[in-house]
Amino acid sequence: MLKRLGSYGKVAKVKHIPSDREMVWKKTNYGGMSEKEKQQLINEVNILRELKHENIVRCFDKFVDKKNTSIYLVMELCKGGDLA
Repeated sequence: MLKRLGSYGKVAKVKHIPSDREMVWKKTNYGGMSEKEKQQLINEVNILRELKHENIVRCFDKFVDKKNTSIYLVMELCKGGDLA
């Protein structure tokens, strides 16, 4: 099930088959973004991939679908829900 996340993103719970872990697949369509917004997205992805702290949601991988102008982030699942 995809859930809306902000103006551009959607989130779905997925299962990583090799590890049998539940994770989150965050899909962001960058096709309608301005150049400034695209740069902010790139910065966010790069920062998330480098951060490793117990209080920060971990980003494990990313995939870019150029044909559909989407980027997918494979992230840690927070069992308690979102910050809201």
